[in-house]
Amino acid sequence: MKKVMVMSVRATTDKKTNENVVYVTVYDMGNRNSQGVIFSAKSGEAVRIAFANETRTPEKYAKYKALNIGSLCTMDLGVNDFDGRVFVANLDLVQDSPYTLDDIYGKN
Repeated sequence: MKKVMVMSVRATTDKKTNENVVYVTVYDMGNRNSQGVIFSAKSGEAVRIAFANETRTPEKYAKYKALNIGSLCTMDLGVNDFDGRVFVANLDLVQDSPYTLDDIYGKN
């Protein structure tokens, strides 16, 4: 289980299946050892994208769609049995973001 920060949440409709889906982009916060030293993730592994489909996993879809940018989450990884690729199996909210979109992006 790793700590990650939510960078973006994008809910959309899949063009092929016409189903509602959500993509959550997260950044791996790294690990801290017993001496307090923080080890950052490799640049190619630091950014990951979690995915949920409203039809197949409605609970996960609702949970991901409700995440705010800047929120701290725990991330569980899984491995695809067919091709060996690592994917985000689950995100759980630890601390909601203290920031609003206006704080992050400024007022329009």
